[in-house]
Amino acid sequence: MLRGVGLFDDVFHTYYEEVDLCRRARLAGWRVALLTDAVIGHHGEGGTAGSAYRRRHMMRNKYYYLAADIDIPRPVQARIALRWLARDLCGRGTGGESPILTGIAETMGALAWLARHCRTIGRRRRLHRALRVR
Repeated sequence: MLRGVGLFDDVFHTYYEEVDLCRRARLAGWRVALLTDAVIGHHGEGGTAGSAYRRRHMMRNKYYYLAADIDIPRPVQARIALRWLARDLCGRGTGGESPILTGIAETMGALAWLARHCRTIGRRRRLHRALRVR
């Protein structure tokens, strides 16, 4: 499966990279399952809960993931993104709560990052279309 769909997309760095891998596997015709009784422990530092790092990466990556999706029509993507923007600008995004000014600054940073990756998003969408099982 990994030979066919590739490894993790390194643009994500952290957060959403495994979800993207599962999406590509499904597009290529593989079944994806969740093992609810499997446990994997995290050893080491970790501990990004509530941090600016977590908020920024989760925010930018969810927009990147959405923009690269080939199954969600563009108008629906826009509605989803606008709903997320409203929450993110207020500091109530996926990665944790923050003061409103922080939310605005982090959202603007995520959107600027996303704008710099427009070509990458286009390439990912083409890759996803090529993976699709006919």
